[in-house]
Amino acid sequence: MTSSCIWEQKFERLFIPLRDTWRLTKEDSESLVDITSVARLGWKKFQNKAKVKFQCSKCNKRWTSLNGTVIFHYLLSRTEGNGQVKMWLLRQKCLRCNDVFESAQWYEKEIEKVLGNLLVKVQEKFYDDSGQAQRSLNTNQCSANMSSNHRKDLCEACSKDVCPLSVIEEI
Repeated sequence: MTSSCIWEQKFERLFIPLRDTWRLTKEDSESLVDITSVARLGWKKFQNKAKVKFQCSKCNKRWTSLNGTVIFHYLLSRTEGNGQVKMWLLRQKCLRCNDVFESAQWYEKEIEKVLGNLLVKVQEKFYDDSGQAQRSLNTNQCSANMSSNHRKDLCEACSKDVCPLSVIEEI
């Protein structure tokens, strides 16, 4: 099963109880837009980080990061009864090759965590009147033996000024 299918399945399972129909689309990181440019249209933003793994496509080096970054922009059209979520999964470069941004391989547990956190934000913004018990964000961080410090020059989120080490933001 592909990574995109896992994201979509978990998203659907979590969002199906909502009274509106929600759709998730994975966007290319090159298409990431500044939230201020779309916020006037009603889009909201939620950013989260998680433990992910990477593998260099050039030298096959593998590494783990506790700062796998996902950015969601979400919008609900109450008149149409549907919501849309755009998702960007940001990448990192290999320390050896420093050549190309590599896509993260997400752990299923981490996918569930960030999508659950997104659901909390969607419920807060659009469904406060539902009377459902409000959940809180899952801020648990998976552990890992990290042997190196964060390198801004290898981090796509840093290059786009949205790195979770410098920003945890929602609009």
